[in-house]
Amino acid sequence: MKSKTVTIIIIVAIIIGIIAIVGITALAVLSAKSSEPRVIDLNENQAIEENKDENSDENNDEQTETSSDENETEDSNNEENAEVKEFNSKFETYEGDRVSGEKVDELLNTIRSNNEENKDHQIRAMANVQKWDQENNKADSDSNYKIYCEKDEQSGYITVVKIEDAD
Repeated sequence: MKSKTVTIIIIVAIIIGIIAIVGITALAVLSAKSSEPRVIDLNENQAIEENKDENSDENNDEQTETSSDENETEDSNNEENAEVKEFNSKFETYEGDRVSGEKVDELLNTIRSNNEENKDHQIRAMANVQKWDQENNKADSDSNYKIYCEKDEQSGYITVVKIEDAD
């Protein structure tokens, strides 16, 4: 009788151990997946990731073409700098450590419009967030987010907007 009880206890302990190992493994996998940045597809038919560096060589070639006349070159550089600043300002106004979900959605709409209208300077939006409305692919209206922009080192244009949970 005692040997049956001991055997049952050992079997139950093994089953509990297996369940615990499976649970810990599942938790580790879910944690690893949730920490990966989510590339937000702003255009249902066009993945943002596709635009990563396609135009950077073309843009750099266009921006490095200069006139032999130094005055024209200086004027051209000033015009390019003003153009870059004007372009970037549309997105930099959203940067911050506690940006509302509503403002994040406005930013995403601005990026969508830019990517539809401006094929030369596409922007990728990347979100590493837990609080996200998956169904509607938009920010959670009750949450705050950190937003920061990354610029191409050569052209100075913003190429990536990163969104993270602030809370």
